[in-house]
Amino acid sequence: MLTPPFDLTQNEEFLIISIQVPYAKLSEVEIDYEDYNFMFYCKPYYLRLNLPGKVVSCEKPVFKYDVDKRVFTIHAAKAQKGEVFKDLDLINNLLKSKKGKTVGVPRIEVLESTDDVQENEEEIDWNIEQIPSDNKFGSLNIFGQQCGFANSYTFSVFELKEEVHEIFDVVDPQSKTPKTRSEERLQKETQCFNDEHYLADLFEDEEIQRLINYNPEWVVLYEEAQNNISEDKIQFTTEEKDRLRKLPSKEYILYSYDFCFNHCLIDILFAYAYNKRTTEGENTVESSWTINKISATLCWLETFTSISEVAITCIRRSLTYPLYRHFELSVTILEDVRKIILLGRKYIIKCLLEIHEMFNQNEPRYILNDLFIVDYIVWMQTKSCRSKHLVPLAACLEKVLLTKGDIGLNLVDIETLARVAWMSQDPLLNSSNSGNTREQKPNLENSKSQSSTETAICSNLEKLTLDANKENVEVSSAIESDSEYEVCSSCTSDSSDSDSSSFESEIMDSDDSDNATDSDEDTEHSDSDELYCRLLGASIEE
Repeated sequence: MLTPPFDLTQNEEFLIISIQVPYAKLSEVEIDYEDYNFMFYCKPYYLRLNLPGKVVSCEKPVFKYDVDKRVFTIHAAKAQKGEVFKDLDLINNLLKSKKGKTVGVPRIEVLESTDDVQENEEEIDWNIEQIPSDNKFGSLNIFGQQCGFANSYTFSVFELKEEVHEIFDVVDPQSKTPKTRSEERLQKETQCFNDEHYLADLFEDEEIQRLINYNPEWVVLYEEAQNNISEDKIQFTTEEKDRLRKLPSKEYILYSYDFCFNHCLIDILFAYAYNKRTTEGENTVESSWTINKISATLCWLETFTSISEVAITCIRRSLTYPLYRHFELSVTILEDVRKIILLGRKYIIKCLLEIHEMFNQNEPRYILNDLFIVDYIVWMQTKSCRSKHLVPLAACLEKVLLTKGDIGLNLVDIETLARVAWMSQDPLLNSSNSGNTREQKPNLENSKSQSSTETAICSNLEKLTLDANKENVEVSSAIESDSEYEVCSSCTSDSSDSDSSSFESEIMDSDDSDNATDSDEDTEHSDSDELYCRLLGASIEE
């Protein structure tokens, strides 16, 4: 049997079900509906829906058939006229059977069931710190570690050696605790961080500033909605509805206070927003790689304990791997994620569907759909993930204010040393500081001095990078709200004093050599003038 494409609309009196059956045998049509159940059969199509509200049964249901469009239209009368049926476009909820499949380890509670239950209105504390007990002593639990959405899958996927090597940076994760994986990830990021690439994007940022000023779709929608954000303005396209219909219907058994899957959602949305902003809305052949690489959830199977840790990880990886590596750009994308979350779960589902399509078109990354993306799309449609539950999550993300010192890549020291080097190389700055306004002629000694200065700068930068790689980088999750981009003197004084003195001595030596050269040139000019006068005098006497 095939599940046909369908669409649900409503008015005050009727629930209207439209079903498209292009290859149906019209002589065999059965339609039945009562209370919350709707059934349609027309060989080879079969459709059974769990309705969000009650309808009145009818012995002989009335329907219309459009021959040109091949569409059945059924009007089912509502039990209560004027009642508004919610979530008619959440396809997976409508298709869910009474005995739906469940995933995950049955431990605490079922967040969703087809039976009528009283909705839990308790406000969620998104700031709760999650520290798994098995990480405390760095040992594995007796059940072994798992991965994927809400740790619902085993590591059997890592038996696919070639595919796994192209998708994941973590090696042999089944034998490591989450704490060990996090430590290895931090070390890998520190080793891969390229200070030259970072400084190039910092000082030559014309194109990056254009990307920062670009307004993606969610920025426009957010500005239009302002404080009155309504999901009614966001609708699924026909293609998106078709993709939703093809997804499985599941229930999820999760920990009561395990919000790791929400933290990982922020991480995935950050990678998505980075790709969208840097490509200005046009996905490229590298888009699936970009999302996969930036997201520590997808690349390292990372599990986070706090929202601040998620934010730090997102910025670290966006400054290490992709094409554009700029702190201000990363902070802007973090704000993009907050706006996406505030637009509600429908818009988040649209983003996840786009990721799902990109991963499907990229051969090895379909595995990430099976481990994460499909479950996130289905879970976002459940009662436990309503849009109002996402508002506190966005509010907590807004409170995370990070400085460059929080990222743990020695950004402050690298920028300070680079600025000192820049000042020592600027000829206009040198001339203004020396008070000499006349044009200086280039000479060999001055070139040698500049060359030696450049060599010293490069060696200092390399030494700084090597020192950073040797250190065990511990990323601080403290939040500094008073300053975002300021560089305090205590952070820079120790690292730059010795370098500044060496630069000053080299500049003074360069000035001395210039003065000596000027003196020699003046002597040569006076000798030539004296010789010219003698010759002129001899000519007059003759």
